[in-house]
Amino acid sequence: MSSFAQKLKYYVEKSGQTIYSVAVTSGVERTMVHKMIKGDRIPSNKDIVLAIARTLLLSPSDTDELITAYEISLRGESAYHQLQYVQKLLLNCAKPSLFKIDSTPPKISSENIQSILSQQELIPQIITERPQINQLVRTLLELELQKPNGHVYLIAQPDYQYLYELLASLTCFAPGAKVDNIICFDQANDDDDCYNLRCLEKLMPTLLSCPAFEAHCYYDHVDSLFNEWSLLPCMLLTSEYALCFSADAGQALFFDSPEINKFMKQFFHKKMICTSPICHSLTTSFSNYLEKVIMSGKATDLAPQIYTILYQPCLTPFIDEDIIGRHLKMEYFSEDMLRRIATHFAVVKRTIINSCFTQEGLELFLNTGRITEIPDMFYKPLDVESRRRVLKNMLRAVDTGFLVPRIINTAKLNLPAALNVEALSPTRIILYLRLENDTTFSLTLNEPSLLHAFYGFMEYIQNSRLVYSQTETLNILHDLEKTYL
Repeated sequence: MSSFAQKLKYYVEKSGQTIYSVAVTSGVERTMVHKMIKGDRIPSNKDIVLAIARTLLLSPSDTDELITAYEISLRGESAYHQLQYVQKLLLNCAKPSLFKIDSTPPKISSENIQSILSQQELIPQIITERPQINQLVRTLLELELQKPNGHVYLIAQPDYQYLYELLASLTCFAPGAKVDNIICFDQANDDDDCYNLRCLEKLMPTLLSCPAFEAHCYYDHVDSLFNEWSLLPCMLLTSEYALCFSADAGQALFFDSPEINKFMKQFFHKKMICTSPICHSLTTSFSNYLEKVIMSGKATDLAPQIYTILYQPCLTPFIDEDIIGRHLKMEYFSEDMLRRIATHFAVVKRTIINSCFTQEGLELFLNTGRITEIPDMFYKPLDVESRRRVLKNMLRAVDTGFLVPRIINTAKLNLPAALNVEALSPTRIILYLRLENDTTFSLTLNEPSLLHAFYGFMEYIQNSRLVYSQTETLNILHDLEKTYL
């Protein structure tokens, strides 16, 4: 019997009602209710579950439990856990602590580094204490990342928290440095179906702070490769030194032999051939972002339907040429740039946009004329008449089916204002973060299991408890229409 069937049976019995009375009051057929309680049928949509919950006089918390059980039974426990983890990742990835990293450069001298390294009595040196290994890891990274063309080769899992926190803080100070990281993604782990998502979450601070950091993955059973019985499966290589260490960073071998260093780099490059990029990140100014992302010509790859999640609705497709001429600061845009932007949005308008956004974000635009996806320096806030025209164009797109809106219930999903997520196709998903100083961070996912999990979430949220229903959303939009038009 499914978890939904068990929950439903419990609540029906607790209410004291018969299956017949539940069916009559809820409007659900008696045979359907009976089959749901036996576990032979799962409701086709959430509205049926909500109708039964109202009939049983369930509290909000009991209703949430019943709907959760329904979603688990409908999607499977593993898929449901992944949806919940994507939600958690999106909420956490825009936290200021991730991209406001301490900008004080490390004070390192060559004498200090050599002093630390000279503490090792023999080379190769066996190290069996984690604090010493952590100190050596920091020293090696600082030494390499001071060099204009420093290159760190890394085979390690993001579970080594100290290493990745260190990378996130140190790589800010060596723009010419490069870090290549090979990570094992799990093929199938019944005990942890969110392992690959958790790896991405732990990599986010480093991806945000260091554009030169590149993460590559291959597939295997993580537990079988990285455990207490594995002999030093992790590796950190610099131009001069090599460190092999255990999965828990509790044991290590340290080398300064050029021959061993060369041998290990050959091993690294052979392994690299079998990997693929997890994602591509780009941190740049907004104007460069327009050039590299918006006007790259890739809009032609859009699927018939695209999905977006953002604080403020994507308003640019509803801004006409007259509004652009009056409010855009033309000194920042060439004629060619404007023409390619127009081409991009002409392609977008041939797709159906399933968009989740907040009421607060839309009201911010209607009250101030500010469009949060465009930095203030590039335009003048829209006047009242222009705001009304944009809202009219947006509502017209809803009526024609070009825009399928869902307003986010911020009590259930407190979406960061700096975050935009776009699923342009099942294989093209991009996360955008608007940072300070006219900087945009974009993360394009490449790895199949991450793409599958994120695209599943983008589809799931449209009819989830995290957003208001289609009817509720349209009522809110029409109320705003009455207020502002």
